[in-house]
Amino acid sequence: MPNTLAHIGVHGLLMRFGCRWPWALIYAGAIIPDIPWIALRVLKRALPQIDPSALILYSAAQSSLLSCMLLCALLALFLSPRIRSFVILLSGAALHLGIDALQTKWSNGVLLTAPFDWTLCSLGLAWPEHWIFVVLTALGLAMVVISLVARRWPQTEPTIVKWPGYLQLMLAAALLALYLLCPIPQVKPAFRANLYHSTSLAQDPKPTDHFFTFDRAKVRPSEGEAHATLYNGESVVLDNLNVSNPQLISLQGRFTSEGRFHVEAHHFHRGRTRDMSAIAGLLCLLVYFGKELYTAKRLGGPIQFL
Repeated sequence: MPNTLAHIGVHGLLMRFGCRWPWALIYAGAIIPDIPWIALRVLKRALPQIDPSALILYSAAQSSLLSCMLLCALLALFLSPRIRSFVILLSGAALHLGIDALQTKWSNGVLLTAPFDWTLCSLGLAWPEHWIFVVLTALGLAMVVISLVARRWPQTEPTIVKWPGYLQLMLAAALLALYLLCPIPQVKPAFRANLYHSTSLAQDPKPTDHFFTFDRAKVRPSEGEAHATLYNGESVVLDNLNVSNPQLISLQGRFTSEGRFHVEAHHFHRGRTRDMSAIAGLLCLLVYFGKELYTAKRLGGPIQFL
C-alpha cells in the first residue's frame, strides 16, 4: 500500500482542491483503513504471545470497507453537519482502499466485499517503489505545508466538533463495539477462505502442490542460505535465492518435500523507505491536528475544521 504521505497527496488534491472539503476530515478519512494495521504493529510488539495469524486476519477484516463505514459513522456523530462529515470520511476511506488496490502486492490487497467475499483486490499496476509514488509522497508533504500555512485556502464550509447527546453517545458506543468486536467472528471464515494462505500455512507438512505468494517477507542470510520470516512468525529456508544482507522481498514459489521454499519469482523492496514515509506522514498529521486544537483553544471558540 502507498505510504501515508502519498495518500495525503492524492486525497488533498482530489478532495480539497476538487471538492473543497475540510483538511481535517480529508486527513482522517485517508488513514481510517490503516488504523487496524497500525494497531497490529503495536500489538505484535506489546503482546508477542498473541497468534500472529489470527491477529493479521482480524486486522484484515477490520480494514474492510464495511468496517471503515462503522468507524466513519462513529466519528461523524461528534461532528456537525453529521451527514456531510460521514460522506467525506467514507469517501476518503474508499479512496484510500481504491489507491491501495492499484499497487502490485503479491498475496495482498484490499477487502472491498468482506465478510461476504474474501477475495483480495489488487490490480497490480505498479510496485510501491515506482516513481509515481515518490511524486505522490512529495505532493503529500506539500499538502501538509499548505494546510498548515493556508488552512482557509481554498475556502470551504467549516465542520464543527460537537459533543453529542445521550442517545447519540449510546449509538457511538454501539458503533465502537461493532468496530472492535465484529472482526472476531470473521477470523474463522477468513481462515477457511485461505486468506493470505493461512489455511495452507497451518498444514504440517506444507502442501507441495500449492503455489504460495508472500508480500514483503523479511529475508536474511544465515549459514550461507537465505532464511525468510513469514507473517505468521514461521522461518523457512529459501532455495534459488541468495542475499548478502537483510532485505524485504516479495516471494512466489512452492514448498518442497523437505519443508524448504523454492523461489520461482521475487521482487526486492527498497529497504524501509515506505515505513519511514508512513511514519513521517503520521507525524505530519499529529502536527496538523495539534495546531488545530491549539488554535481553537487560543481563540476560545468551538473546535472547527476548515
